[in-house]
Amino acid sequence: MHRRRKAYAYTLASVLLWSTVATAFKISLSFMDSATLLFYSSAFSAAALGGIILFRKQKCKDLRRTALRGAALGCINPFLYYLFLFKAYSLLPAQEAQSLNFTWPLVLVLLSAVFFHERPGVKDLFSLLVCFFGAWIVSSHGRFTDIHFSSGPGILLAVGSSVFWSVYWLINRAYRGDKTLLLFFSMAAGTVYCGLYLLFSGRMVIPPVAGLSAAAYVGCFEMGITFVLWSKALSFAESTAFISNLLYLSPFLSLLFISTILGEPVMPSTLVGLLLIVGGILIQKMQLPKSEKSGRL
Repeated sequence: MHRRRKAYAYTLASVLLWSTVATAFKISLSFMDSATLLFYSSAFSAAALGGIILFRKQKCKDLRRTALRGAALGCINPFLYYLFLFKAYSLLPAQEAQSLNFTWPLVLVLLSAVFFHERPGVKDLFSLLVCFFGAWIVSSHGRFTDIHFSSGPGILLAVGSSVFWSVYWLINRAYRGDKTLLLFFSMAAGTVYCGLYLLFSGRMVIPPVAGLSAAAYVGCFEMGITFVLWSKALSFAESTAFISNLLYLSPFLSLLFISTILGEPVMPSTLVGLLLIVGGILIQKMQLPKSEKSGRL
């Protein structure tokens, strides 16, 4: 029972913190552009993760290989993933950007089919259709005849970010090493990559204190510490599937923060579309009876 309470506590903390990040993104982007936010938030994330590693006095059997792997992965996450995601948030309302980015589990199914020849079944295809319909409702504001997009490039960037996150997840899915240490090296490398990008483009600036505070929040609680809390939740959980499903509360709680803090009215089309996206993901995760499984394509 003690382990179960710990699992729920860490899960609840993760869900609540991830629910605030869409709001934090928009606030941060009011002080700086997307690349500058990426640079400072990655640096704060690396510092927070480094502090956790030092506090735990963690040791790694193959530090060099982990560092090299992290440096390579840092090009995908945080550099490309968050560069696309933050730019999407700068172009779209927060509710649209977070809903479209949430399609990544279904993008993962498609990429698994392409790169690992994991042929999707009827359930997978149906869930993809449901998610696509949800994403279309969010993007078009529920208009099927007089279609109006907030920002075409923003929509492409939000969906593109989900592709980068899916690739990152696929590369790491068989990794059995210290994931906190690996994430630290990825964030440190991403900070370097983004710093070079800003320097060569002549865009390196120091934001005001309020902007740095917002970037620190994003770095710590979207990109760093919350992943450690989530890992702890998984380590204590008796049922990984159950606590994983609790994560799908996050985008709906996020709408509450977006509405109350940003003052952004939540559109009915966003709520309906998000329900369909989450519903499609849950359908994809459902375990089918053996008789239905035999009908895979």
